[in-house]
Amino acid sequence: MGLLKLLRPKQWIKQGFVFIPLLSLGSAFSLSDFTQGVAAMFVFTCIASCVYIYNDFSDLEYDKKDPVRRERPLASGKVNINRALLLGVSLLVTGFFVTLLMSDNLAPSLILIIVYLIINVIYSKFSLKQTNILGITLVGSGFPLRFAFGCAFVGIPYSYWAITMLMLLALFMLSIKRYQLTIRNSVEGIDSDHEFWLIAAITFAAFFSASYAGFVSSPVTQQVWGSTALLVSSIPVALGIVRFIELGTNKNKISAGDATEAVAKDLPILFLCFIYALVMMLGKISTH
Repeated sequence: MGLLKLLRPKQWIKQGFVFIPLLSLGSAFSLSDFTQGVAAMFVFTCIASCVYIYNDFSDLEYDKKDPVRRERPLASGKVNINRALLLGVSLLVTGFFVTLLMSDNLAPSLILIIVYLIINVIYSKFSLKQTNILGITLVGSGFPLRFAFGCAFVGIPYSYWAITMLMLLALFMLSIKRYQLTIRNSVEGIDSDHEFWLIAAITFAAFFSASYAGFVSSPVTQQVWGSTALLVSSIPVALGIVRFIELGTNKNKISAGDATEAVAKDLPILFLCFIYALVMMLGKISTH
């Protein structure tokens, strides 16, 4: 159980960004494409879980002092460090093996994995968690890298609108996470700059909403979907962002841990996801 928790299965939903190219930019959806997409998600789940283990190992002393993070498997002593590192290496080898076996564009896929690993090693090795914008920029780059990896693995052209949009979404979510951390630190008597992170989150949210509108109205997206009606989907997206801010600034959620874990159980968020999926489906149907 401790080893599974070490892999942070609640974070595996992020690997859905690897599948986004197939859903948003894939003009045809075949069983072969679906298999490729699932394989790509599996690869990044292995790679990301390996990174989670490395980060927990690097942040061991820091996590022991944090009121929430000290319950993590390594910080609490529930998982042996050697077993954790062995698991991390196994996941890394598995990720590279499946990529070599199934990727349609091997070189770009391998390069993106290596870039992702290097960024995370730099982030942990030089304690960039303590920095502000540089820290969240490096972590946030994982979102567009996942998208780019999905494009390369399946063989779909890149969308720079989508890469920009996902980077801004990551910066928004990480700013909310930093806001929660600074609030917890202030409760513990540590100086914090929570107002800065709240302003940063709102700023990134505004730019993300604008870039999303640009993505759904871009020529690449219109060529695949063939409908400007997708702009309507900006409404549930914007409402979802506002709801996430509400969850992220809720004192009860902050004291309990991470707002991203509350999102999966939040009925308004789930309802907005349903509306979003409905709008996208109707937009696709309207082109036929």
